[in-house]
Amino acid sequence: MWGSCCFNVGDIKLTMGTGTFFNINTGRSPHASASGLYPVVGWRLGDEIVFSAEGANNDTASIIKWAQNIGLFDNPQDTAEIAMSVPDSDGVFFIPAFSGLGPPYNDFTAASGFVGMKPSTTKAHLVRAVLESLAFRTAQLYTCVQAETTYNFSTI
Repeated sequence: MWGSCCFNVGDIKLTMGTGTFFNINTGRSPHASASGLYPVVGWRLGDEIVFSAEGANNDTASIIKWAQNIGLFDNPQDTAEIAMSVPDSDGVFFIPAFSGLGPPYNDFTAASGFVGMKPSTTKAHLVRAVLESLAFRTAQLYTCVQAETTYNFSTI
């Protein structure tokens, strides 16, 4: 949080890499919830400890790597172009749950899969569904934090 200049209560840091981690600066008050957000120390300066609440989707990189391994694309850098080559996912959805689903579901027995495939489904539709699923999970984390806190979101 410190390195991303999220100094104010309500500042948000979104990290997408191995997983997707959504953190909101909660100031001097740790925040935990039944929906799966958990408190982490944002930083400590002297005696001052600043907390953040974090929600996570742990499968971001493993889903991209899996999609590459099964031949949906050769290079992850090509995924946006492939996904944009079709107008939509043609009703195909991907559930990004290799290690279950975190907040707000907290169902760690959930499994990944495609839903809605039909004879017209192409690799491009599958790639788009995978990318859209990661974006949707990120939006779910945002909505979860928004529903559970009273902080004014000021910066992402």
